[in-house]
This record gives sequence, structure tokens and C-alpha cells, in this order.
Amino acid sequence: MAHILYLTDTLGIHDRRFCAALAHRGHRVSKFAYRGSGTWWDGVNVVDGKLLGDISADLVQVGPLTLLEEVADLATTHSVVATCWGSDAYMLLSATALRVLRGARAVICDCQCIVERLVQMGVPRDCITSFAWGIDLGTFHPPSRNRIPGRRVFVSTRSLEPLYEHAFVVRAFSEVASVMPEAELRLYGTGSLRKDIRDLARELCLPGTVHIRNPVSESELAIILRSATAWINAARTDGTSVSLLQAMASGAGIISTDVECTREALGDVNAWLFESGDRSSLRQALLEARRMDSQETAVAWERLVEMGDWSKNAEIYVQAVESACDR
Repeated sequence: MAHILYLTDTLGIHDRRFCAALAHRGHRVSKFAYRGSGTWWDGVNVVDGKLLGDISADLVQVGPLTLLEEVADLATTHSVVATCWGSDAYMLLSATALRVLRGARAVICDCQCIVERLVQMGVPRDCITSFAWGIDLGTFHPPSRNRIPGRRVFVSTRSLEPLYEHAFVVRAFSEVASVMPEAELRLYGTGSLRKDIRDLARELCLPGTVHIRNPVSESELAIILRSATAWINAARTDGTSVSLLQAMASGAGIISTDVECTREALGDVNAWLFESGDRSSLRQALLEARRMDSQETAVAWERLVEMGDWSKNAEIYVQAVESACDR
């Protein structure tokens, strides 16, 4: 069994699932999160200084791609698996990060659109493994009876960071709130823009209809999405968003920016898509969006069983890492 050093910027739910899948197979996994200036945290204790090449591990998995620069020295003595989370494939990487990426034993990503992007960046196609991170279909599923909520509730579950354009969403929502007095916008997330977004809602006289709430457990989120009118996303770039898959499974309407990875994830699932920055189209989507009907829900569920079931995709992930160990 291998010892795998798992490096990321934030140890989120998907990181923990990756690590759990490796541990379940019998591998030893050491997890660390980067906090800048060469300092890494293991969630409790600080690891002083930079991670150096004498660390005893058989393989290093690191992502997002921007962190590859931080492990350039480590990459000279260890095999590397690079994790591309989606949006990081559209970021400007340093020459050092690109060199580490192109020399990685394996690169994992979550959709075919990102595969093509990575190939354009110089990654050999046969080094790339693509699969949706996936969701727990036992937790996220449609309600037993598809009812129409009494209020129009729009839900966002992306972090409150610039990439996800929450201020854009709040402004568009404010422009239709007068004709949808029963509507409510709920933003579940934390991030650097939390106070700014709250202040914007207050400035637009929306404190009673725009609610910023802390993230909730998956079981709580599943209940929220099963009663929401629609899930809303304004990210400028994306991979196969797990938040999108969760909303699809729950029968919520889908309002999202029209990016290629989102279209790939949706397949034949109905959605209200708008061009990034097009507030007029977003306003129209807010007015028109509704929960999926029974036929649409069935299409979405079939799509998720095909490509978004983590219980199946976990095996693809583990095999990719083990193959990298064996090369």
C-alpha cells in the first residue's frame, strides 16, 4: 500500500471523499492545506516552512493547479498527481506550475471540456483521467411528491468569492423583486465577499428577501433543494459543479451561466442558461424558472446515475492514483 501526501488549498468535502476512498483501499493518506507564504496546515497544527523533497511519501496529489508552483521542489523527487478542479484550468499559471503539470504522472479532472483545456496546456492526453466528482444519490434525490412551494425560493450554494458573481445575482434579483413579492434569494456560503454582499442587499432594500446563511450539512442541503424553486449560479467558468449535480438530483430548476462544462453536465436536462454578465437574461430566467416536473426529474436522475454517482466514480479515482503509483 502507498503513502500519499494530499495537498490542497482548503480541505473541503470532496478532498475528504478522495482521501477516504484512498484510505478505504488501504493506502496511508497525509492531508495538508496551503495557507500561503510557504506554510501548510493539517487542519490543526502548523507545519513550519515549505514542504521539502525529503518527505517520505510514495506520491503527492496536489490541486488546484495554482498550487503546483509551491511543490516544484517536491516534484523533483516524488511522483505527482495533479487535481484540476475546473475553474483553475482557466487561470494563468506560472511557468513553474505548467512545468510541474506537464510532468505529472497523472492529472484528474471532472469533465471532457477540461480534458481538452488541459491538452491545450500541454498535458499528454493519456495522462488525464476525467470523471465527475459526483454526489451521494442516497442523500440527494427528488421529493417523494413533487409539490409547488408556496414561495419562489432561489438558492445558491457556491462560496462567496468573486468567481461566483453573487453581487451580479443580487442586483438582477432586486430588479424583479417588485413583480415577485413572494420571492426569496438564499445564499448558503462563506467567503471574502460575505459582508460586501450583505451590505449590497441592504443598499438595494432587500434585507428581508436576500438571506446569507452559513453552509449546512449535506442532509440539510438536500431538504432545502427539494423545496427550492431553483438553484442559481453565475460563475464565469466552471467544471462539473457538484452543487449543480445536487440541485439536479433534488428536482430544483437550474439557472446558470451558459458555459461548456455546465452544458456537458446537464446533457438533456432542461435549464435556464444565460451568458455571463447578461443581467437581462438572468432577470428573465428568474421570472420563468420553476421546479422540474416529473418527466424532467426522471431525465435528470437518469443523467446522474450515468455520470454523477460518487459510489461508482470513487473507484475511477482510486484506480487513477494507483496507476500513477505504479508508473
